[in-house]
Amino acid sequence: MKFLTIAFLLNVTTLFASEYWQQFVQYKMNVKLDTAEHTIGGHSTITYVNNSPDTLYHFYLNLYANAFQEGTVKHREYLAGLGRASRGSRFKKGMKPYLSKYDINNFKINKKGVVLADSFQIDDTILSAKLKNGLAPNESMNINLNWVQHVGEFSERAGRIGEQYNFAQWYPRVVVYDENGWFNEPFHAEGEFYGE
Repeated sequence: MKFLTIAFLLNVTTLFASEYWQQFVQYKMNVKLDTAEHTIGGHSTITYVNNSPDTLYHFYLNLYANAFQEGTVKHREYLAGLGRASRGSRFKKGMKPYLSKYDINNFKINKKGVVLADSFQIDDTILSAKLKNGLAPNESMNINLNWVQHVGEFSERAGRIGEQYNFAQWYPRVVVYDENGWFNEPFHAEGEFYGE
């Protein structure tokens, strides 16, 4: 009886393990920190392999620094009293010193020389692009973009203090696609990062 139970558990575990998948993401970046203009930016080439069983018709990037502007989800939640009071106090005093945001241009997604997307929309901290014809399982695509992040004074995990620059989640990052679909949630007052 013990042998039968162990054999059953091994078979069930093996069955679930064979269904597991995870997307492949590789970043290549040429980046420059400009201390006179308080910016960091450059060019990113992202290779994305769709290891999921689904054809993808959208693509998303996290632009976490965009949360440090008036009117964002994070800003509104702090004003409503959500999140840590010590962090929220900076948002309540006014965003101007902490302002951070991305400028994105020359954006293009290619698959084997065919353009899948060359336009995008930004909503809060999420960049979204529609993929022409989609990205089928086991196919790969390359995302190219130029970006600049304007770096405000230190707030939470990023920003500048005098001549010191601190960065966390500082470059445009691919949103996770998992068994539940795209995790294209904006950056909230509470929570932790979940990205590729």
